[in-house]
Amino acid sequence: MKTTRATLKKRAAPLSKTLKRRGSKSEYIIVIITYDRVDTCFKKTLTMLKENKISPSLINLIVHNEKQKQMYSEGIPREYYNKIIVTDRDKGIYGQMNWVFEHYPLGKHILKLDDDISSILKLKGDKLIKSYDLKNIIDKGFKLCEKNGLKLWGIYPTPNPYFMTSQKDYTLDLRFIVGALMGVINEKITINLAVKIKGDYDYAVKSYLNNGGIVRLNRTAFKYDIAKNEGVRISTMVSDAKILAKSYPNMISMNKRRNNEVNMGEILLKRNPIPNEN
Repeated sequence: MKTTRATLKKRAAPLSKTLKRRGSKSEYIIVIITYDRVDTCFKKTLTMLKENKISPSLINLIVHNEKQKQMYSEGIPREYYNKIIVTDRDKGIYGQMNWVFEHYPLGKHILKLDDDISSILKLKGDKLIKSYDLKNIIDKGFKLCEKNGLKLWGIYPTPNPYFMTSQKDYTLDLRFIVGALMGVINEKITINLAVKIKGDYDYAVKSYLNNGGIVRLNRTAFKYDIAKNEGVRISTMVSDAKILAKSYPNMISMNKRRNNEVNMGEILLKRNPIPNEN
């Protein structure tokens, strides 16, 4: 028996109603998950938020332990953030994200950021320009989620105006939401920790399955530090891709490359997948 898209939406309805009851306000918090990068966090993400006139009262830094907390409290002026939260969970970025989703209540509006975002970019004509409009971008993302009964939004994953110009302003089907900047109406999703690098794919698919769609703002991008795909990172991405393709065979496929190219663990998301019943 196959699941239709209408059934997906119907199945998601009880959860959506519960989330509206518990967290209907559009107020949000910002969490920055960071480790051993005090200077980067301060000079990039926190400075970017200040440039965008985001209130420090909304911003929480998420760190592993008390030693990290001391480092950040000593290295970053207090007026840049609300508080530093210690998780005591040494499980890497996705373990930290899982802690955030466990810690905050169902329905809480959360903007999760990496610590190395230097600027927000908006498409103007065929060019990307630096934007100081993050407040409105955040409001738009959460409002579109609420309007459509969805729980995840994000922005275009790479700052490439050539590809962005052909995109709709926003889409609601299954697309990649880069975990470095993602807006969540908390639904207590747990990312599979066997997936080391591509955990944001796991989160996006699970949110899509819960709600029948996700929001992506395709005229907005951002500049952040992208790790080089080399050495052990490549083998880890290949492993991640195999886990995800096996876990969601009707939603994710391996991106087959030409014979003379190295397997980089690339995957493709099906835009409007209809998953099989288990």
